[in-house]
Amino acid sequence: MPFLGLLALILVGCNSNPAYNKNLATAKKTFELFQAENLEAQMALFSEDLVYTPPSYGAQDMSKEEFKGMLQSYHSVLDEIVYTPEVWLPGTDDNGNLDGSVRTYGTWNSINTRTGEQTTPLRSYHFFNFNAKGEIIAQGDFFDASGLLGSISRAPGWLQTSEGKINGRNADPANLDIYETFIQAHNDRDIDAISGLAHEEIVVELHDGGVLNGKKEFLGLLKKWFKSSNPVWNPYFAYSMKVEGQEGEWVVAGHVLKDKPQRLNVLDLVDIYLLEDKVRRVIVYRKEVR
Repeated sequence: MPFLGLLALILVGCNSNPAYNKNLATAKKTFELFQAENLEAQMALFSEDLVYTPPSYGAQDMSKEEFKGMLQSYHSVLDEIVYTPEVWLPGTDDNGNLDGSVRTYGTWNSINTRTGEQTTPLRSYHFFNFNAKGEIIAQGDFFDASGLLGSISRAPGWLQTSEGKINGRNADPANLDIYETFIQAHNDRDIDAISGLAHEEIVVELHDGGVLNGKKEFLGLLKKWFKSSNPVWNPYFAYSMKVEGQEGEWVVAGHVLKDKPQRLNVLDLVDIYLLEDKVRRVIVYRKEVR
């Protein structure tokens, strides 16, 4: 028998509450009605004074009507919603006495209405507190709501490949720190810092079609450039993204590059692929400033 199930039996045996079985049936009924998308019947099980604690980070407690609206939003983006409980547990008051409240741990499964695909199983915890009438006066849900909604929402970007579009999503903001440090090292002429951030197999695809293969060739070009001229990079935007299925992540950025000795004044758009916190690939697109 699972540990939580054994714990539930021990608690019930040691200190039972006469309202628990009835309240347990009510709590189970809420899941049944939610899965059947019968919100009117489900809402009848809640007190008008319901205080609902949502799972989203930083969210404030909700009223009964606000809670209903949130449930409707789940129904709009998910089909075939099923909750599989791992265990049901009796809850206690502040003194540790069983008070008739209900707790449950379990897993949600569903279908993404937009894609028709199965969602990733979602582990969750829920509590239900009851008033003297047997109505649910307080409920709280605890699960990764942001992760769930992020996984089913349309991706903010995509990459076109021979096999179709691949979703691109927001990536680790720490990638922006790597990009900024990399660019600043160029402005500081700090070859050691640049070398430390460059992957051994770095590939730089230049705007004119030229390609630099490997760290040695890349650093060799920079050393000659720094010795003979005075290039300055001024970034003006950067965004970090993750393409699904790729091991690394990207920084898409733009900078103004000026080099007075070479009469260079251009706008560069760069795609920088990061792998293991190193710059693995750089693709440069250029527009001259007149």
